[in-house]
Amino acid sequence: MKLTPDDISARVFSSRIVGGYSPKEVTAFLEKAARELDEILQENQDLKAKLQEKDSQLMGYKEREDLLREAITTAQQTAKKMQEQAEQTAKETVEEAHKKANLITQDARDSLKTVYQDLSNLRRVHIQLKNTMKAVLQSHQDLLEQDPVHTLIPGMGVNEEEIEDKVEKTLNELSRAKDLL
Repeated sequence: MKLTPDDISARVFSSRIVGGYSPKEVTAFLEKAARELDEILQENQDLKAKLQEKDSQLMGYKEREDLLREAITTAQQTAKKMQEQAEQTAKETVEEAHKKANLITQDARDSLKTVYQDLSNLRRVHIQLKNTMKAVLQSHQDLLEQDPVHTLIPGMGVNEEEIEDKVEKTLNELSRAKDLL
C-alpha cells in the first residue's frame, strides 16, 4: 500500500511523557512532508500525462513515417516509369530530328548552289556595270576638261562663277559615285 499525503497528515503518534519529540514539531514536519509528497505526486501525474501525450504523438509520427515511406516508394516507381518514358521519347525525338536535319542539310546544299550561281551572275553584272559607269564617267570628265564652260558661253550674261560652282559640284558628285563603284 502506497503512502498518500492524507495518510501522512492524518497520522497520529502515541505520546510519551519522557524523552519524546515535540508534538508541534512532528505535526509541522508531517504537514510539510504531506505537502511536498502531494506536489511530487501531482508532478508525477502531470509527467505521466505528458508522457502519454508524447506516446500518442510518437504513434502519429510513426504512422506518418509509414505513409511517407509508401509515398516515397510510389514516387520512386513513378519517377522510374517517367524516366523510362522520357528516354523513349527522347530517343524517338532524336531520330526524328536526325531525319529532319538531313532534309534541311540537303535543302541548304541545294539552296547554296543556287546562291553561288546567282552570286556569280551578280558579280559578272556588277563588273560589267562598273566598267560601263567608269567609261561614262571618264568620258564626261574628259569632255568637261576639254571644253570648260566659261569658254563655251562667253558674254551671254550668265554668271560664270555660278556655272563653275555647279560644274565643280557635279564633278565632285561623279567622282564620289566613281569611288563607290
